[in-house]
Amino acid sequence: DPDSQCSALRQQPEGQGVVIATGVVDVPAKAQKLERLVYQNAMAFYGDEEKRHRKALTTKIPTLPQSAQNALQVRASFKVAFLSEFRRDARGALRSYIRAYEQLIKDTEVADIVERMDLCNHISIRMYQLYLQSHDVAAAVHHCRIHTATLRNWCVDGGLLAWRRWHWLASNHQLFAELLESVAQQLPLLIDQADMWQFPGYHYQSASAYVSRLRRWATEASTGSTRLPPASGDGGDIVPTAFVGQAASLERPEDCPDAVREVQLRTAHAQASRGNQDERCLQLLARAQAACKERGYTSGSSVCSARVAEEYLASGNLVAASKLYERLGKGTVQAPATWSTWPILRRF
Repeated sequence: DPDSQCSALRQQPEGQGVVIATGVVDVPAKAQKLERLVYQNAMAFYGDEEKRHRKALTTKIPTLPQSAQNALQVRASFKVAFLSEFRRDARGALRSYIRAYEQLIKDTEVADIVERMDLCNHISIRMYQLYLQSHDVAAAVHHCRIHTATLRNWCVDGGLLAWRRWHWLASNHQLFAELLESVAQQLPLLIDQADMWQFPGYHYQSASAYVSRLRRWATEASTGSTRLPPASGDGGDIVPTAFVGQAASLERPEDCPDAVREVQLRTAHAQASRGNQDERCLQLLARAQAACKERGYTSGSSVCSARVAEEYLASGNLVAASKLYERLGKGTVQAPATWSTWPILRRF
């Protein structure tokens, strides 16, 4: 018997995961056992790694400043959450993600605002996915409200980072709308139709509003008294960073008096040139209108049409805008009473 002959090997600590197969023919019969042993060892490894990183949350290094200590705690929380996901511990992963998110918001000395907000965006994506995979739509909406309020309060003083506020808000709403659409298609009973934050069309409309604001910033940054100052071009090309959220650098930062500002200027100019040609707003409004039609929200669909007409008008497409305005004008005869509650529809 091969198993009895290898019993001495099994008694060794490193031999506990040995699977005995008598030739290639016997491998399929032992595959399930091998898979189970690999899984058990992997879970044990991830569990040990998680315990090791949890110690970093409470261990303090006397020689490090408090800001560096907090940065290490954020990193440890992120790693613990990642390992918890490997172990399929969604609750544990969410606790660690929340701890990292709260510390990034409260401690402004951990990193600069762009890096902290980018990390918060990445954490929010995973939290949305974990909540929705756990069928907890209300919790996902709760965090979406928190994250949206957080983004609204950052980069409000203008300057070279002002565009990031609108970019972050638009991306957040669009992503959450797409996730809600996926849930609504697979498990429609999980969606509370009385909660507008659980309606994908609301988030598509919000995303389109922020994209429109981003395009307005791009116009102001390219023309007029608020236009961006030109970049010097010193320091060579921009070198992207290998880490999430961290700002890019210049090839030769020593050749530029203010390398950080130079990178911010070039990034803002690149965003301004993209924003002027962005068709994303119309695409988001089309998706919002489709969601309204699916729910039977007649007034909401008309609002989307009016906003599409305004976008056509702003971009100089007078023919398409006039057709939509004419269609909305003819629809006033059959317009529902709820039109009067929408400022954008009252003129029709």
